[in-house]
Amino acid sequence: MMLAGINNSDRLILDRSIEAADGDIVVANVDDQLVCRRYYRQDGKSYFRKEDGKTLDVCTDNYCIYGVMVALIRNGRTASEHYDPDKRLAFRCSSAAGRKQ
Repeated sequence: MMLAGINNSDRLILDRSIEAADGDIVVANVDDQLVCRRYYRQDGKSYFRKEDGKTLDVCTDNYCIYGVMVALIRNGRTASEHYDPDKRLAFRCSSAAGRKQ
């Protein structure tokens, strides 16, 4: 969903109480896969668009929408920089051990 401004490490805020409308970004189970896609209805059919500029739209009747995206929380780190508390702890321990008292 990079073309929609959603990065891999972002967190989505979903509203499960509203019904999805054309153009909404949704989290849904589509053909037994959990996906984040832009939702469209046309001629009585449902379409899910990945918005990566490469993938074709998925047209299916086998879906269940879990929620509509209403906001997102942007992670300040890149997707490859996962938080690892063990590394942080090891750094603190080694730093403290190197100090003179």
